[in-house]
Amino acid sequence: MDWTTTLRVQQSDFIQRLKSGYLLRCEIQGLYSELTIICGNRLKQLRNFCWEMAEKYKRNAPVRKVFINNMQGKLAEEVVKARLADIVSEVDYEIKHGGDGQVDFRLNFDTNIGIQVKSCQCWNNNFLDKVCWSISEEEINKNTVLICILIQGRLEDDQAKDFNLVFAGFLPTNTMNITDGKASVAINELLYGGGLRGYLENLVPPSNQKSLKYQKPPILKPKQKTEIEQNIVSDKPDPKEFIAELPDYINLGNLYYHKGEYLKAIANYDEAIKMNFHLLKAYYCRGLAYLGLQEKQQAIKDFTDVIKMNSKFAPAYYNRGLAHYYIGEAEAAIADFTDAIKINPNYVVAYIHRGQTLSYIGEKQSAIADFQKAADFYSQQNRQTDYQNILCKITKLLDS
Repeated sequence: MDWTTTLRVQQSDFIQRLKSGYLLRCEIQGLYSELTIICGNRLKQLRNFCWEMAEKYKRNAPVRKVFINNMQGKLAEEVVKARLADIVSEVDYEIKHGGDGQVDFRLNFDTNIGIQVKSCQCWNNNFLDKVCWSISEEEINKNTVLICILIQGRLEDDQAKDFNLVFAGFLPTNTMNITDGKASVAINELLYGGGLRGYLENLVPPSNQKSLKYQKPPILKPKQKTEIEQNIVSDKPDPKEFIAELPDYINLGNLYYHKGEYLKAIANYDEAIKMNFHLLKAYYCRGLAYLGLQEKQQAIKDFTDVIKMNSKFAPAYYNRGLAHYYIGEAEAAIADFTDAIKINPNYVVAYIHRGQTLSYIGEKQSAIADFQKAADFYSQQNRQTDYQNILCKITKLLDS
């Protein structure tokens, strides 16, 4: 069975639920959700940013038209950031107007892999069959995957208090048919968005390919395990677990990591690094495994190597900050949490741990400010349990 079959079946079910208005929604950042709602302060910030960019780059076009185009693009990017923030980095449009060569996001563990995000408005689900997303041949050549977002609401409505953003699906660009310099994709041609993270995390560039686009690698069958893998695997996993893509060491490492078998995980990440000394993901995952073993200095070394490879990878700063915090290096921890926040201003756990570190060294007011930022975030996301927990931290500091 082709790897896309299940995702196409799920897409068909998703379209039927979309037409009926029953979508799956998850408010936890980093997890998949069919529906994302942008409202409140975040929507206000986006509007202000898009007006500033419209004034700055209006050129010959009407300012309002430029603003609407900017809003359409930025709202779609908010969905990607909410769902994939830990594995992708966005282009800084303040520095690179129009994007980095028509690439909206790049994978943190392989910056050669580009992601293009397209959006369109549809405020009546009865017209879903007529909706399509267009991508140019140049964008196809520079990106590995297309993500399609559906905006439910009128961008022209300045009084709109929120926008419903639907993750319509994704499609590898190497599967698209180009006609007259572009390709158009309908919603029923897309793959179900819930499979995107797995697809991205398992992309491996063929060693003989010079293009920035990569084909999905072949599936590794159980009988194809190497002698090294057989030595590492002491028990006999279910063959269904062995469907990871080449090279398999990172996937094996992740399997052991999630079981809490950190030494076996590290052994696999070591083998991955031997195969490719520049494999960011292997260093990062090994750093997490070292944290699990309480080997903080080793973790710091791996996260530092990740940062050298990609200075914009916020999770590496955050986790290195945790390691510094655990060994009592408060100033280094605060510096790392601060760098993570600079890269990703919505990195709520970085605010929380920076606040805890500031509290530890007696910087009460600064700690309260960080906890308040986290509380505001949880309030906007309607995460009441997390919100109340942060308020308790603030109350304790105020009473101390």
